[in-house]
Amino acid sequence: MKKVLYSLLTLAAALTVSSCLKEVERSADPVLGGPTVEAEFTLNLDQLLTKAYADGAKATKLSYAFFDAEGTVVESLSARKIAIPDANKINVKLSKGVAYTFVAWVESASSVYTISSDFKTVTMATTGLTANNDNYDAFYGTVAISSDDTKTTVSKEVELKRPFAQINLLVPDANTVEYTSFKSAMTVKSAYTSMNLLTGALDDPTDITFASASASATEPTIKTGHKYLAMNYVFASADAANFPVSFTVTPDDNAAEVVTVDLASVSLKRNRRTNLVGNIFKTQVDGSITITINPTVVDPAEEEVLPTLQLALPAGATSAGPSAVNLPLTVGAGAQTVGMSSPNSDGAISFDLAANESIAKVEDNHDGTATVTPLANGTTTFVGHIAAGNTKADFSAVDVIFTVVVSGGVAPTTYNVTIADMTNGTVTSDKATAAADQTVTLTISPDDGYALNAISVQKVGGGEVSLSGEGNTRSFTMPAEAVTVSATFALIPAQTYAVTVEATTNGTVTSDKATAAADQTVTLTISPDDGYALNAISVQKVGGGEVSLSGEGNTRSFTMPAEAVTVSATFAADDAESVVYTLTPATGSNNNYAANCDIEIGGISWNLTGNSQMIPWRIGGKSLSSVDRVLYSKNAISEDISKIAVSHGEASSITVNSVTLVVASDSSFETVVSEISKNDFAASSTMTFNRPDGKSWANCYYKFVYNVTVSGNNNKFLEFVGADFTGK
Repeated sequence: MKKVLYSLLTLAAALTVSSCLKEVERSADPVLGGPTVEAEFTLNLDQLLTKAYADGAKATKLSYAFFDAEGTVVESLSARKIAIPDANKINVKLSKGVAYTFVAWVESASSVYTISSDFKTVTMATTGLTANNDNYDAFYGTVAISSDDTKTTVSKEVELKRPFAQINLLVPDANTVEYTSFKSAMTVKSAYTSMNLLTGALDDPTDITFASASASATEPTIKTGHKYLAMNYVFASADAANFPVSFTVTPDDNAAEVVTVDLASVSLKRNRRTNLVGNIFKTQVDGSITITINPTVVDPAEEEVLPTLQLALPAGATSAGPSAVNLPLTVGAGAQTVGMSSPNSDGAISFDLAANESIAKVEDNHDGTATVTPLANGTTTFVGHIAAGNTKADFSAVDVIFTVVVSGGVAPTTYNVTIADMTNGTVTSDKATAAADQTVTLTISPDDGYALNAISVQKVGGGEVSLSGEGNTRSFTMPAEAVTVSATFALIPAQTYAVTVEATTNGTVTSDKATAAADQTVTLTISPDDGYALNAISVQKVGGGEVSLSGEGNTRSFTMPAEAVTVSATFAADDAESVVYTLTPATGSNNNYAANCDIEIGGISWNLTGNSQMIPWRIGGKSLSSVDRVLYSKNAISEDISKIAVSHGEASSITVNSVTLVVASDSSFETVVSEISKNDFAASSTMTFNRPDGKSWANCYYKFVYNVTVSGNNNKFLEFVGADFTGK
């Protein structure tokens, strides 16, 4: 591949730009400040495509920018749309020891491009575009300046290239001999319309249409013996990519002779020519468009030219335009063979057999030909396909549509295709009746949890029909008699997966299943050792990922995934509070409300002023005015109590003025730790005393003081049902 570099000085001279323009000189970046170094940038234009329509002559406006290491434009060093400088040189002063990136963009004064305010993005207009317009020509280039570069004088050469692919339409002279001039239009689908000048990345794909306009009057020669009917630019990436392209050509001599060609896949690459070569007018003989790639070469002898697609047609077949063939057949006249030759040795040829087989049967002979057998009157189509080859780089696939018209014959006899009764699944046929030699396709649909066990097709006269296919599809060639399709289905054994419980300390976890099938529920039972509680539990898939658990307390459950799992758990010392002592009334010796007695309950001795022979205990008396009745412990409770819940029953004609809890560290209750008084007594309810913050009730004595009033000479009382002491 040849590469020719011309300086913009030559280009500027050709465009009569004044030679007395001074070199562009800019001051150092005021933001960075400090010592500066002299820097000179020489612009060179890559003339790889100048043999084409545009020779770069209209690209006369220069925009350039310097970016700092953060990718931010340094405005003081940048310029927009200035004339190309004398000697193609840009002289600036750069901050010493600082890294920059230099970007240059050269375009026509009548261009359709807009540079963003941050100088990073150039955007192409998408409306009002006309075909064959070299005002859309442009060039760009970047160069990195390292911090080491700017330690001394900087001298850089910047190579400018087109950021586009150039799409050209070339038609043989023999195909255009009837006409003298042409107009053409072109559409490129999903073409990119913006480019990042720093990275070269493309964005904003949309359909771009170049409206009809006259082709080049100068008719530059790209390919000897061919007319140049179209030239258009679109942004393209550095790596080749395929795009749908369509074009319309109208001869000025005959406006009725309009030709439109749609190409599904055209290879486009940055700074490269893509030539569309072929016969498009009515004098064509091969019915094809060939896409050739001219990768940035200048000498036409170096072009990579692909042979034209050739069609081997039977008698009576005709071309119906680019990549289309009409194939007339008659029922009973026998099979016809149609063929295609590959444009290169690596292009594999295949045929789409999806024709309507009630009309014609198509068989791929796997040698570049297909056999077409007419079966009944009607019209159907099939496609011949040449896959992309490897020898010719970027060669796009070619499809030829064959339209089969069958007429003039008698429809063949058809035979029934019967599906036998079956359970646990169904089989359906794409044909209820079929002619001999037609292909019948069977679709197999097992019920959930079942799979095909066996399937067969039997002739009614005896004998089995051979089946082809796999999975849930089978097909067979219809014999000249009716057939019956039978199938059986078998239950799919559920696959199970292991549930592994890792060894634990201070407790155990057990699973109700050692193995389980996907979607089964697995239940885990958690058994902490005494003094311990579950700290954490998880279920992990062996392939990675956690399984969600549900449940609480000492039971969890999960849904088994379609893979083995491992259960892990840890246990920690249980410091949760609980009821550590319960004072439940027991029968004592006293039945006098004013006397007292000792009663041992749960290892603690209590002294009660009240009737202890009645359960619940009765606390009260007669003719009392604000008198204290007392229940107290004569032994300490060792646990650190945090709250006491006292349950009361009935309170018969007695006024409870207050209930006071006294907590002391000694049995004489002289050293009081806490004293809590409540005046909200209610019968048949629970009264709770909470330990104040910052206090400890460990190893303490407890006294309940009921201040009561009773009018009259009859004994009245409240019932003491019991008390729960919570702590740890």
